[in-house]
Amino acid sequence: MLSFCQLFGKLLFELSGTLVRMDELSAIPQALRELALQRFQLLRPHLEGDRTLRAIASDASIPYRTAYRWASGYRKDGLAALARKSRTDQGQRRLASSQLIQAIEGLALERPPLPISSIHRQARAMAETLWEHKPSSAVVRRIVKSLPAGLLMLAHRGNRAYSEGFDLVHRREAYCIIFRTVSRDNPNSLATAR
Repeated sequence: MLSFCQLFGKLLFELSGTLVRMDELSAIPQALRELALQRFQLLRPHLEGDRTLRAIASDASIPYRTAYRWASGYRKDGLAALARKSRTDQGQRRLASSQLIQAIEGLALERPPLPISSIHRQARAMAETLWEHKPSSAVVRRIVKSLPAGLLMLAHRGNRAYSEGFDLVHRREAYCIIFRTVSRDNPNSLATAR
């Protein structure tokens, strides 16, 4: 079996006339390049016209549709198309668009607080006008519950309730009040009041 470098040298111009783009291949990690090479080795008899794609897919125990997608991707974009691609929206919510999520969060922060069922109805209507997938009530509930509790308290109950509930130092819970006494004999002394 040929090594990756040997086969890469032979694959600069492929049978289909597709030029392998160097910048795309260099951006792909080594493990994914080897995976792309294995897929190419699997598809090679079909690309050379020796065997049908359906026979290759059944021999390799992969779905025909997957093999078809690999072959068409290879014809279109070369060897780089055979590597696995990572999601562009990785780490983000995929259940609703960012515009719809912002609208749901805005509705959840309105005063007086709206019930989740009301937010859900308004979000469905907004999704319909934006031609997007309508979110389920569980998705809306998850988005509302992901908002920080301090932000919800500030929006619904105001500054005073927020400062009472989320200040780091609570005066009423202080053990004792420490103040500085100024005297002529000892200016650095501290006195405690209980």
